[in-house]
Amino acid sequence: MGLGLFIGSLVVLVIGLLMVGFGWWAGSTTGSVKWNELGCGENVYNRSPEMEKQCSAATGGMIVGIGVWIVAAIFIIVGFIASIITGVKLAIDTHKSKSKKETA
Repeated sequence: MGLGLFIGSLVVLVIGLLMVGFGWWAGSTTGSVKWNELGCGENVYNRSPEMEKQCSAATGGMIVGIGVWIVAAIFIIVGFIASIITGVKLAIDTHKSKSKKETA
């Protein structure tokens, strides 16, 4: 059971790392790069409706990127801590079972 928990916590950690990659991709390609190219941060009060739609889409891309990063951070923290705890427990259990076999 300890080995399964250890592998499961490593899988959670890897999923978190993959989510970071996706969050960066979503935030930069559909968000901040597009936002900067369009000049959405400038105080332009006579923007066209088409530009407003594009700036809104770029803002949505950045929000998706940030949201994914927050969820990924939770996955990484939980996976890292769980892998340390289950790895140490697995090592202790393995050492105990080897000690019992040697004394028997």
